[in-house]
Amino acid sequence: MTRTFISLKERNFRYLMLGTAGIGMGQWLQQIGLLWLMKVVTESATQVGILAAIRGGTVLIAAPIAGVLSDRMSRRLLITLVTLASALQAVALAVLVVLNLVEVWHLYLFAFLEALTNGISWPVRQAFVYNVSTREHITNAIALNAMVQSTSRIIGPNIAGILIGFVGIASCFFALAGVKVAAAVATLMISSSVEQASSQKKESAWASFTGGVKYAVTDSTILAILLIASAMPLLVYPYVQFLPFFADNVFHAGPQGFGLLTSALGVGAVPGGLLTAALGNFRGKGVTMIGAYLAYIAMLIMFSQQGNIWIGAAFIMAAGVFHSIATALTFTLLQLWVRNEMRGRVLALHSMEGGLQPLSSLPMGIAISSYGPQIVVTVACSMALVFISTLAIFAPQLRREPPVAQEEPQAAHV
Repeated sequence: MTRTFISLKERNFRYLMLGTAGIGMGQWLQQIGLLWLMKVVTESATQVGILAAIRGGTVLIAAPIAGVLSDRMSRRLLITLVTLASALQAVALAVLVVLNLVEVWHLYLFAFLEALTNGISWPVRQAFVYNVSTREHITNAIALNAMVQSTSRIIGPNIAGILIGFVGIASCFFALAGVKVAAAVATLMISSSVEQASSQKKESAWASFTGGVKYAVTDSTILAILLIASAMPLLVYPYVQFLPFFADNVFHAGPQGFGLLTSALGVGAVPGGLLTAALGNFRGKGVTMIGAYLAYIAMLIMFSQQGNIWIGAAFIMAAGVFHSIATALTFTLLQLWVRNEMRGRVLALHSMEGGLQPLSSLPMGIAISSYGPQIVVTVACSMALVFISTLAIFAPQLRREPPVAQEEPQAAHV
């Protein structure tokens, strides 16, 4: 247990993790609240889909901005500012709801604003983990930080549903503002002396971003990690959006079954995060990451072939365990391989991959309409399985150990 939670000995990491909890909770309050509000206002599934596409597309805009800013200015200050901006937009939306003035374009605007602030906050926060931890304990710190995010996935939607059902939808956005302010305060409690060394500021923002892209694609190890991670939103992650079809059309379990399947992945992610944290700074992180991704996809293939919802939920829960391990090690390897002055931009490139999911959800949805969710999800996951297995064979650098740093992360100050 001491080794599992060893990063919590660091005061600054504790405050960062508290901030992560607030951001994660707020993300689900916003997402559930906006989707439900759009349904109430329009009763249109198409409008709900457009809302999701706006949120996903905005990530593609926000991530490059986050990468450049993360390597140029104080990450502590940047996280605080965007978190407070997110709280302000939540209050504005709550007031519109109370006054009964909400229109569809308002929801588009607030979906864009929230996705913009989250799209900046998340990659900067991931880069900041390195600054408040040590190289020896970076795996543990990333795993614990990810576990907090997974816990918010379990708790957040339920709290949002309770607030909407028993208090009213405006309360969801007031609560969102509250947790964002708390997250900003927690971030400010981090010592100002814990900062990264700024990159060169003489070059333009565009040159800075393209320099980060060039660095990532010319480093074979970093490129291989990013390619593996990009296969997930393109081929695998869209299945989550079609869980209602599994719950209703395959398992015949209705909305209760949908809730069960949605929460199962988050439930599995918690022990996965604890296991990764307990492993600490072990050898063979690359091999373990690949194995965890392959096991995750295999569990989803098994899930898509089930006819019993409880067995299906068990496979999703097992998938959550492996997914938590795989994503934590992905961030760990990126943190350990990347040069310090490129850290923010490379992690921002990784965050941009999340914006690919809406692009792949459309063709998957069209295919599901013709062939059903079981066949389509099985085929998509099988393609991801083949791609990652092939990359693992032809990218032996993934099996190498990361270089030993010449300095500890906390040694550099702005």
